[in-house]
Amino acid sequence: MIRPAVTRTDSARGCSPELDAIDLMLRDLKTRHDDIRHRAAFRGCTHELLVLQEELVEYLLSKKIALQAAG
Repeated sequence: MIRPAVTRTDSARGCSPELDAIDLMLRDLKTRHDDIRHRAAFRGCTHELLVLQEELVEYLLSKKIALQAAG
């Protein structure tokens, strides 16, 4: 198992691996993925894809806030 190195900036910020993962996932969800959007348009589910994306962002943000409050 490969473990990422912890840098001083990570330790100074008090980031946990779970918070880092949430931040990465949020960044990915906010990135425009044209190939996925094209497939959604072809299948007729663009609206549903965008709604699901927003629900995931809201869930991850609430989870992030809860983790920060607990830590």
